[in-house]
Amino acid sequence: MLVDASVNLSTAASVAGLLGLALLIGVAAAWLGLQPPGIGSNQRGTHWQANRLSRWFWCGIALSLLSGAADLLLRASALTELPLTAAWPELPQVLSGTRFGTWWLTRMAAVLLLALAWLWQRASTPVALATGALAVLLALVVSATGHAGDNGFDALAVSNTLHISAGCLWGGTVLVYAFAVAPGMRRGQAAPAHSAESAQRLSLLAALALFTVLATGIYNAWHLLGNLPALWTSTYGQILLLKLCFVAGMMMIGLNNRTRAVPRVRAWARPPQLSPMADAPLAHFQRVLRIDAALFLFVLACAAVLSGTNPPTH
Repeated sequence: MLVDASVNLSTAASVAGLLGLALLIGVAAAWLGLQPPGIGSNQRGTHWQANRLSRWFWCGIALSLLSGAADLLLRASALTELPLTAAWPELPQVLSGTRFGTWWLTRMAAVLLLALAWLWQRASTPVALATGALAVLLALVVSATGHAGDNGFDALAVSNTLHISAGCLWGGTVLVYAFAVAPGMRRGQAAPAHSAESAQRLSLLAALALFTVLATGIYNAWHLLGNLPALWTSTYGQILLLKLCFVAGMMMIGLNNRTRAVPRVRAWARPPQLSPMADAPLAHFQRVLRIDAALFLFVLACAAVLSGTNPPTH
């Protein structure tokens, strides 16, 4: 039962960490490129900072801190072969005497720097740029302390860092857009033409992120599986197949958005308009993105299980 508890906590911590990373990247992308252009500085400060993006940013910070605390306790328990409840006194030794401890301190320093930067200036272009850069650093830490980092910082670790960053960019922007950006646009806080341009930007960004996810995912799978039959004969491969099913669902939604939903939003935004508030295409686009976001959560769950499963090459 203790082993089951550790496995469950490890999976939950991994999901929380990846989701927190996705939210941070999504907030940075929303500020830098996805929010509708043309919003004045007063509106930007009021709406995008305080009412929406700030909430999602702090959710990402909280999830990252919780995940980090759980990961440290789990690693201390594994290294000392003590139950979770008895591993607390060993935490200083793990932090000071292991490679994991060095990476963990780097991870927590990045999270705290982000929190301090947001408290200092809240949502701004420099803080958004810092959020994106430090989020990539967090992805590097995840790679270095996972299967991809078992042989040190090599090509596989770099590929996995890009894979995590691009995946969180893809899913994180969908999450933040569906629950923070789109609701503001539907309340009339952006002109229809600006809303249409924002939707077009999201579609393009998702396509670029998807290309990176697929390229790095193929490279990672080849090195971790070892051979093609392992994809359906090993536990790791079977979980990966399940993950790919959810990714395929997100790809289908992305294709539908690019070929149908976004063109409809653009057509709605073109004059003459009977009423700017008659935003049925934009409402449909938001609903589809929320389904996309739900699929992304399943992708994260599969990725979390994979992080605790030994690949065939190991």
